[in-house]
Amino acid sequence: RNLRHNFGASVPPAATDGAHSSAAAEPWPGAVAVGTGRAAVAVLDWTVPVGEQLQGCSAAPDVVLAAECVWLAELIEPFADAAAALLLSRQGSCSSAEPREGEDRQGHDTREDGQAALPPPVLFLSSRERARSGSTTFAPVGAALAALAARGCGDCRLVERHEAGGGQDDEDEDSPLLVYAVRPDKP
Repeated sequence: RNLRHNFGASVPPAATDGAHSSAAAEPWPGAVAVGTGRAAVAVLDWTVPVGEQLQGCSAAPDVVLAAECVWLAELIEPFADAAAALLLSRQGSCSSAEPREGEDRQGHDTREDGQAALPPPVLFLSSRERARSGSTTFAPVGAALAALAARGCGDCRLVERHEAGGGQDDEDEDSPLLVYAVRPDKP
């Protein structure tokens, strides 16, 4: 439902049936149909503002997947900037634009039709703990979570923990894989 809601916000109705009117009209270039919604992938340069890389407010995602992105200390702040920009895109720079149907200018659901409110966007962040005590190269996952919280995305919970497989010679496999769900702070 969220994918359809976001996709339909800036695309003419004729384009939502699987036909594409033009790449410029589609908020996520290369998006494909998934059920009744749309899904797309975007590779972002964390050192360039997200708004310069994606097509404005209509590109506000419902779900962001980030796997093995958090491990070099020098990339924590740029990663947090990019991830927070995506999660807050409905309320940040988009607040001066026309709201999408069923939303106010801050991206909050204003439906009165009895349907469930749209959930806030979510970042699923998965990473292994690579930082060792005293490391200046690797950052603990907690550093990325703290950087996201400092940017207004502190609603975080650990949703899965997969223990290392054991028997692996790869040193990256000796720590558990952690999967977090991170959302914008609740109003």
